[in-house]
Amino acid sequence: MLADRGIGSYILDVPGTGDTPLQFHDASWDVWKKAVADGFLHLNTNGAPKIYGVGLRLGAVLAVDGLLDKAPVIAINPVDGASQIRTLLRAKSIGTQASKQPVSMADLMDALERGESVEAAGYTLSLKLVKSVNAAKLSDTASNNVRVVDITGTGSPLWLQNEPEPADELAVELATVLLGEILK
Repeated sequence: MLADRGIGSYILDVPGTGDTPLQFHDASWDVWKKAVADGFLHLNTNGAPKIYGVGLRLGAVLAVDGLLDKAPVIAINPVDGASQIRTLLRAKSIGTQASKQPVSMADLMDALERGESVEAAGYTLSLKLVKSVNAAKLSDTASNNVRVVDITGTGSPLWLQNEPEPADELAVELATVLLGEILK
């Protein structure tokens, strides 16, 4: 829908995610913010006519924080860093409850404090990463240049599904919201 209207997209894999060379546990909020700022600079210096930051959940907070009023941001279903870390640690803890050695969220935090990495929901977490992400909040970074949008789609949210199914309705809802914001 966006491409049909001549609207290009630039999808950023922040360091430690996707195909980037940095390991996830070596990343930090500041490294991610710099990547967002560098992405903006790349688009800006290569002639992008109008730039919008768009982020989903924690990525929404990152887009706002990384762009620092350089571009409008559409923050979709934003969630603060502490909530995201709790979700990851809770998933790990719940996954151990049926085992002979269940692990609590406090146990996982203790392991991080001792300098151990914790594997949670497919991510290897380090204390540095957890502390830096924990501090991220939309309220600390939001400005008048931010539009917060809640998109629901149907069924369980993609980010809560073990193996997400295609979400055509959600994609259409997202594109419609983005078009509405961009074409204002």
